Amino acid sequence: MKKSLILASLIYSSAALSGTGQALIPHYYVGTNSSCHLHITNISDNDVQVKIDLFDQNGNTYSSNITSWYAFSGSNPVTSTVALPAKKTGAISMNKMGSGYVGHGYIRWSNEHNQNDALVANFHCDATSIGQRSILINQQSPF
Repeated sequence: MKKSLILASLIYSSAALSGTGQALIPHYYVGTNSSCHLHITNISDNDVQVKIDLFDQNGNTYSSNITSWYAFSGSNPVTSTVALPAKKTGAISMNKMGSGYVGHGYIRWSNEHNQNDALVANFHCDATSIGQRSILINQQSPF
């Protein structure tokens, strides 16, 4: 019985030492001849696991037109959970030629350390038709 209690307390305490968070990408619009970039900065002292979930205007999972990503352990954070190293900025780029598309998304993160706020993010678009625009993520506050 005593061993079971010790094991259970270790399992629960390790879960309590994990940090998690998420932020809403309230909307995105990648229009005709435009390029959009989602920048995510890990402000913590530890690597963070990041997953970006994008949805189209109908609520379907979206991963098309992700043309590049960097600083995410060499993997696409839209299609899998990937590590973003401590104090690094990662980005994904979305390009569109032809008619545009809209949607929303979530940035989700977790780490093995008890840190409540690990990331800051911004979504920035350049379009030949309407110029530049920026979409605030979490009011530019850490999440």
